[in-house]
Amino acid sequence: MHATERAPWPRNMPLAISRRLTLRGFIILDHFDRRPAFLEEIGEHVRSGRIKFRETVVPGGVEAAPQAFIDLLRGANTGKMVVAR
Repeated sequence: MHATERAPWPRNMPLAISRRLTLRGFIILDHFDRRPAFLEEIGEHVRSGRIKFRETVVPGGVEAAPQAFIDLLRGANTGKMVVAR
């Protein structure tokens, strides 16, 4: 019988198991005490232009939010999806 839905785990999980990989999650809240140092260091790089980020800004406020959300789920954004007034 053929499966009609994707497996509930990554498709490459058998490869990870066969190579005996250790998977470890990263929870940012475990390192929240380092936030001030992070903001100071990274903020300097963003202000100087050494670190750049891209985002998709959708004008139109709350009225534009449903379509922006649909576009986000379709992958129509670059970086962060922001709905602006």
